[in-house]
Amino acid sequence: MKPLHFSITSKVAVGLGIILLLGMLSMLFIYRGLSTVDKAVGKLAEVEAPTSLAAYEMEINANGVGLAVLKYMDDADPFYRAWVSDDDTDFKAFLREYLRLVNTSRERELGNEVSRLFSEFEKLARSLMEGKDQQTALFQTVLEKLEEKDRIIDGQIQPAIDRQRSDALAKIETSMDMEAAIAEIGLWTTVYQEASSPRHRQLVFAKKKEFRRALARFKGLDLSVAEAGVVRALQEIADQTRASIRDILAREDRLSEETTRFVELRFEMDNLLDDEIQSLALDDLTIPRLEADAAAHAVLRTTSYLIPAYILATFVAGLLLIRLIHRPLKRLIAGTNAIGGGNLDYRIDLRGDDEFTDLARDFNRMVDQLQATTVSKRLLETSEANLHSTVAALRHEIGERERAEQERARLHIELRRGETLSAMGALVAGVAHEVRNPLFGISATLDAMRARFKDYEDVQRYTDVLREEVNRLSRLMSELLDYGKPPTLELTRGSIEDSITLALEACAPLAQQAGVEIVSRMGTDLPALRLDKARLSQVFQNLLQNAIQHSPSGSAVSIKVTAEAGNEGTWISCAVKDSGAGLAADDIAHLFEPFFTRRHGGTGLGLAIVRRIVEEHGGVISAANRPAGGAIMTVRLPVAADDVSDSEAWRRAKS
Repeated sequence: MKPLHFSITSKVAVGLGIILLLGMLSMLFIYRGLSTVDKAVGKLAEVEAPTSLAAYEMEINANGVGLAVLKYMDDADPFYRAWVSDDDTDFKAFLREYLRLVNTSRERELGNEVSRLFSEFEKLARSLMEGKDQQTALFQTVLEKLEEKDRIIDGQIQPAIDRQRSDALAKIETSMDMEAAIAEIGLWTTVYQEASSPRHRQLVFAKKKEFRRALARFKGLDLSVAEAGVVRALQEIADQTRASIRDILAREDRLSEETTRFVELRFEMDNLLDDEIQSLALDDLTIPRLEADAAAHAVLRTTSYLIPAYILATFVAGLLLIRLIHRPLKRLIAGTNAIGGGNLDYRIDLRGDDEFTDLARDFNRMVDQLQATTVSKRLLETSEANLHSTVAALRHEIGERERAEQERARLHIELRRGETLSAMGALVAGVAHEVRNPLFGISATLDAMRARFKDYEDVQRYTDVLREEVNRLSRLMSELLDYGKPPTLELTRGSIEDSITLALEACAPLAQQAGVEIVSRMGTDLPALRLDKARLSQVFQNLLQNAIQHSPSGSAVSIKVTAEAGNEGTWISCAVKDSGAGLAADDIAHLFEPFFTRRHGGTGLGLAIVRRIVEEHGGVISAANRPAGGAIMTVRLPVAADDVSDSEAWRRAKS
């Protein structure tokens, strides 16, 4: 009978099935407990908690309505009327929610009682605010009537009094008494509107009596027909004012009574909500909460047993699976390492009857075939080493040839450029020499003409133009001679700081005239190098002059000198930066070519001479635009190896 083939897949499936079964059983127990908790919490969240919240919100909104009405009674601000409307709407909504959620007859009875009290409370609130509005309007009417009486006294009675009559003084005094009484009535009426105290009320009545007495005294005097008509109109307005004041005081009494009842209703609702409704709501919250707590504790207790049991079972099942898989894999890895080390006699023991056994059997068969057909390992290693050596030698030879070809091409370009510049220099020097003699004659003739015709302004104007052009041609000839003459450097060991200092001193007047500041930043411990101090100073003077001419007034030109050490040796880098508009992208490639210039009046030889002097020192010069704006000219000069080693000794000797 053939033995049962129990594969790795079957073993893994059984192990995972056991772990899954244990997990499902644990989840089932936890799910049943959580369902009980969910029911209790659902009852708490859907019924009891909203009931308590509705009662609490009713209390908040009832207090809000009361506070807003009392504030409106104080200053009649429309904001508080809107507040009353919002809280009134919210109270009714929460009352409906409360009546929908309650279950017991007692809770419904209490809800109806709150509804009845709030209905009366709401009516009183509207009545109080409307009464306040009417009272405010009456106050405004009284004040307007008082102002009208004051205008009648000032504008009609007092101007109409005949100052020649014997009773004129009595009329004036009486009218002033009436005017004073009107002012005090207005004052105490306004104060009463704000404070509503009995004392202010008495003062209003007292001042009304004073006005009536003064009016009666005035009517008792010998009045003209016009004065009598005005007094009748004044009496009519006084009667209207008196009636309005009585109405104000009556409304104040009614508002006081309604306010007292309004406050009592608020306290009744507050007590009912606090002592009855909230107490029942809290009792209803307790039972579901206790049920939820008991169910939660049961779930936690069950989970405290299930989780360790599940972890232990999973750990045991995992160990068994690892044991079943790890041992065959370890034997396969050992066989692979042995064959990789060259031991073709190694074979893996065949144990069990699963996929790993089949794989080990195939591995042994593969090694047998490899042992029968392989060549000597040492021979292969020797051939591979020889091949690597040959390839490395070929690569080195190819690299050397490429470098030699590049150097040959560079030298060929330099030779052609040197021949061209040499021929051009000789030609330029000859032309400049031939031109300078006629220029000298023209200059002498101009000097004689200026002396001969110095009193003729028209002639002087032309001679000035000719003098400027002769000077420009003389400068051009000087630069041509300078560019055309062969290099005559007098190299001495020195510091580049000396050449830069000379250039800064020479450019200082130009910078001051242009309103440009020159900023110099010298690096510390700069090494000495072999240089021609005067020729190198000419380089930096030319670069600084160009930077000043291209920088706007009020800006700065900087020159920064640093030492750089790298694979190509030690170099001194000098960067001249301006604050101008920068260089055109197409001009940078031609910037150092002879006779190339974009500046009006320029010769185009300045930067060509600069490049020649720098290259005579073995250095390079480059131009670029700064990211922040403006151009930057960089001069890099090499420092010889012996100069670097002797740099410290040179600095000590100089100091």
